[in-house]
Amino acid sequence: MKKGFTLIELLVVIAIIGILAAMILASISGARAKARDADKKNSLRQVKTALELYAQDNSDVYPNAGGAATTWAQMKTALEATTGGGPWMKIVPAAGSVYTYVTNAGGTTYTITAVLEKEANLSLTPD
Repeated sequence: MKKGFTLIELLVVIAIIGILAAMILASISGARAKARDADKKNSLRQVKTALELYAQDNSDVYPNAGGAATTWAQMKTALEATTGGGPWMKIVPAAGSVYTYVTNAGGTTYTITAVLEKEANLSLTPD
C-alpha cells in the first residue's frame, strides 16, 4: 500500500492553486482601478464646488488667464490662493496627465476632465 502522493497529483494541485491565485489577482487589480476612478471623480466634484465658490466671490468669473487658455496648474493656484476670499480649496489635486481645465475667453464657463482607467466608470453623477 502506498503512503504518498505521486508527482502528477502534486503538479495538478499546484496548477489549480496557481489558476485560483491568478483569478484573485485579476479581481483585485480591477477593484483597485475602480477605486482610483472613484477618487478621481470625487476630486472633480470637489473642484467643481470650489470653482463655483470662487465664481461667487469673483463676479461670476472662473479662474482664467486674462482671456488666454488656463491650465490646471493656474486654476490650482487660483483656488489655493489665500487672498480675495480664498482659499476656496486647500489642496487641489496635481494635474499630471490625469486632469484638465479649460475656460472660455471671458472665464464665464469651464470644463474639467479626468482620465479614467475603466470605461464602465465614465458616468459622473450630478449633484
